[in-house]
Amino acid sequence: MRIRLYSCHHERPIFPALGEIFMPIWTGGEVDPAGRWLTDLSGLNLHAAPDFNEMRQEFFAWRNLMPDSDYIGFEHYRRLFMLDPLPAYDCGLRFPRVLEARRAMAADTLSWRHDADCETFVQYIRLRSSLTRAETEALGAWIGSHDIIAPRRHTFAPMEIQWKQCSFSDESWDAFVKSIALSSFWRGRRNYVNFAQIGVHYCNMFIMKAALFDEYMQFWSEVMFNVQAAVDRSSRYLGYLSERLFSLWVLQKQIEDPLLRVVDLPYLFCPHDDLADALAADGLAPD
Repeated sequence: MRIRLYSCHHERPIFPALGEIFMPIWTGGEVDPAGRWLTDLSGLNLHAAPDFNEMRQEFFAWRNLMPDSDYIGFEHYRRLFMLDPLPAYDCGLRFPRVLEARRAMAADTLSWRHDADCETFVQYIRLRSSLTRAETEALGAWIGSHDIIAPRRHTFAPMEIQWKQCSFSDESWDAFVKSIALSSFWRGRRNYVNFAQIGVHYCNMFIMKAALFDEYMQFWSEVMFNVQAAVDRSSRYLGYLSERLFSLWVLQKQIEDPLLRVVDLPYLFCPHDDLADALAADGLAPD
């Protein structure tokens, strides 16, 4: 099974490709002859459209990298899904801080993220880089047992109310709602979208079957390009709206097919400015 999980970078990647699964994409960046990361300067791309945030990397992968994957996913360079296939004893011996993070996440089923210090984050990158073929295959088999893997939902207000409470414009929300309603996605299917939905999968992070990713991105491109044409703004609002669109699409798919295999995962977040230095000190940063 071919699985690619791309980390989204807006500056030179602070860690390289890790094993068979994990690959950075540097939007607008330099090509690396050693293949330690990809860039989105070739093919069809949105690298010059910062309003789309990390959707630039996702659009690039959709239009140019689809044949390479049976499953495709995205995360941020400072926000990584907790994908840890090691038995507790082995993890504790080799990566004790990762085991402590695992225990904290297991004990708190409501939090969507676990804030990590640099040492914990570095250990987690080291864990990914050290996976054996058997461990990689075990992780791939677990991913392959699901249709969609998403971040845990952030639940604190109905979606529309939350958008407006965050000081985003009514104009952009109205264009968003209209663009969804007019989408060709609804030909031959009933619209179950509920804008009062409580819970958003933030960060435009997910892993899913390539066929589902293709369906979502067709829906996404039609909706978001229509919003872009209707609203004249110069912020990152298109990326933020994309988080809501993904959440609405997942709910639509779950209502259509109650046997769809969807799982929500927490992610590890490192907010510290010295993360790049910590990775370099551990020998994990690209030269």
